[in-house]
Amino acid sequence: LAPGDIANVAWALANARHFTPRLKDLEAAVCRVGGLRSMTPAESSRVLWAFATLQHQPLDLLQGLSPEWSWQLPSWRRVPRGAPVCGTLRDYTPTQLSSTLWALACLQQTDSAPFRSAWAELKLRGSSAYASQDVPALSQLWQAALAVKLEASWAGGTAADTGAGAGAIAGSLASGTFVTSTPAAGGGCGGKSGSHSASQAEPPLLGLPDEADPELRKLLARARQTFLSSTTALRKKVHSSYQR
Repeated sequence: LAPGDIANVAWALANARHFTPRLKDLEAAVCRVGGLRSMTPAESSRVLWAFATLQHQPLDLLQGLSPEWSWQLPSWRRVPRGAPVCGTLRDYTPTQLSSTLWALACLQQTDSAPFRSAWAELKLRGSSAYASQDVPALSQLWQAALAVKLEASWAGGTAADTGAGAGAIAGSLASGTFVTSTPAAGGGCGGKSGSHSASQAEPPLLGLPDEADPELRKLLARARQTFLSSTTALRKKVHSSYQR
């Protein structure tokens, strides 16, 4: 199968939610044609989304993933005249970028170099890049952010249980992880001043250090609102069933 055919087969299986033990064979087929580095952004994001949707851990494929997301199509591939044959993460569309972040989060790769690179690219583009994007793209961004927050919280609890300091595992995405914000302690006049300052500041969305970036915060706020709006009916149904 050609890379494009592999991506289409993977997408079709995932779209139909059809899990098969032969997903490992499909992963091997991707590796044989050169891995994700030999695929276009559309193809690689489709493959990662498919494996994440079907809960298949493509370990061999992820090991060959380039941290900087460089890709180059092999010379034997036929491409339309004028179409790019190589590139980097910057060639991913906003939808492909959000799908890739979501897939890596589902595959428990939030502490990997490729995820950090993709998140850094998201920060560079800012909220304006997603001004006209559809609901799935923004919902995927919020779910990816939730995933890394939950994993960071779990890691923090584990470190505390083993006696390790929070600083040993905490840091921004630039160092590989998210951390929660810690409220400043205060009392007397100092405490009142701190409370007044906190009341003027916007409440944290997830308590991530990267929220200090106004563009990223704006994007995450839109992603959160989009996710909540798109899942209102489902959340009401679940709540109703729980009450019964």
